[in-house]
Amino acid sequence: VEQGRIDFAELQERIEAETRKEVEQERLLREAMFAEHSSDPKTASAEDGDVTEMTSEGAFSELPSLLWQLGELEVKSIWTRDWREHIEPIWGQRYYVNRWSGQIIHRLTNFGVACPAVRLTVWFSNVSFNGIRQDAETEEEAELRMSNVEKCLLPSFAAMADVDEDRVSLKVSEGPGESQEQTEDSILSGGMLNSAENEGFRVVVTIRAPGARSSWASGSLKQAMADAESFSSQMVVLIGGTPDFMTMRIDAYGDVSLIKADLEELDIPRLAKCFEPPPPPVAPPPLPVADEFAEIKRSYHWTKQKLLHFHCKQMGLGDSQ
Repeated sequence: VEQGRIDFAELQERIEAETRKEVEQERLLREAMFAEHSSDPKTASAEDGDVTEMTSEGAFSELPSLLWQLGELEVKSIWTRDWREHIEPIWGQRYYVNRWSGQIIHRLTNFGVACPAVRLTVWFSNVSFNGIRQDAETEEEAELRMSNVEKCLLPSFAAMADVDEDRVSLKVSEGPGESQEQTEDSILSGGMLNSAENEGFRVVVTIRAPGARSSWASGSLKQAMADAESFSSQMVVLIGGTPDFMTMRIDAYGDVSLIKADLEELDIPRLAKCFEPPPPPVAPPPLPVADEFAEIKRSYHWTKQKLLHFHCKQMGLGDSQ
């Protein structure tokens, strides 16, 4: 200011002139990019990811990149942690709100959102399927007897979790632990359990919960596992009430005990309904067959007539077949 005062009006005019010049250059650049890439009134800028579209007045407007990021996050919202479950106060209907975009949906399956579930894994000692395999005459008989053990345990675990049996799946595993699915959203997925701890005779119970909260299925199990002594006794009673229990015991004079139990909440991925394959076509109804020809077909195994002659008899396609 001491070196030379500049008139405020002159400074303001200079700033406005520079601003008009920059705006005009930017408009010409956008028009050139618009004419080069597409003839459609809406086009996207490949440099900064913003959307440029022509409005009714002929001016260009940009969609902020933040909206693009929110849209990408919404597309990737396939886990239940990205959705908030609410209850409609009047009709009591469940609806879900996306934590990023605020979109409201009523069915998670339509958007391919994972199913919340609870997995309970219980390890037992002094129990093995080797006794059933040695006692059975064929492999089919052994598989049948081992499946009967699973069928016997499923209603008990469903009653303990206070859920319907249709939402419960149970599998009895033995030996080295199977690799868990990398697509599951769980704390224990991805190899956090080492193979040494994931061996042995164990019962794996998976309970699928409706909505977006797995606590619906894990509440009763957490309450039952709070008392460790009572839970251990209950597990031993359950495994002791299964068929072929005496055959499965490794040491006939040893006790069967509970080694440990793990309870985890996870998300099981599922495919959106729009991507599911169409159902198979309905089979056509069987062709009508007259009673006379049905009797001939039934008795042909014993009569085995070489020639069948029907004089002036109308036959349908089902009769001839």
